[in-house]
Amino acid sequence: MRGDPVPSSHSVSRYCRPSALDDDGRITSAAFLLRPARDDVEQEEYLSTFWLEVLEGANLTQRIESLRVAVHPKWLKLAKNGRFAILNVGTLQMHVKKHSADGRWLRVLQLGDEVLKCYSGIFDTSKDEEEIAELITEVVAENLPALPA
Repeated sequence: MRGDPVPSSHSVSRYCRPSALDDDGRITSAAFLLRPARDDVEQEEYLSTFWLEVLEGANLTQRIESLRVAVHPKWLKLAKNGRFAILNVGTLQMHVKKHSADGRWLRVLQLGDEVLKCYSGIFDTSKDEEEIAELITEVVAENLPALPA
């Protein structure tokens, strides 16, 4: 249900634009920074993610393919060189709690609706944002192509 936590044993994926990758295609902390306010758009309150266990598929490869079908191009334009960062929710939360200066507990919440059931978000990253983004980068479990080769 919308607003409920994503279970700690589950995983989420964050789409990483090519500009958030290094020259070797590795995901950098820039992928986990909130977009700043601009023109008539307010600063983001959370990092958009996709709850993988909600998607069809028996394994990660199948779920990522289901994600591509669900979001591209109607909801999110995936770039040829973009990547999906895969994060285990519990690992993410425990790592940030243990290593952040303030013992931060990140909330990973379900935000899906009938159109996009897998939509979710990582909340509470704005304070000490660069530190938190770096800590999130440290626990990326998989770095997968956004589009098949």
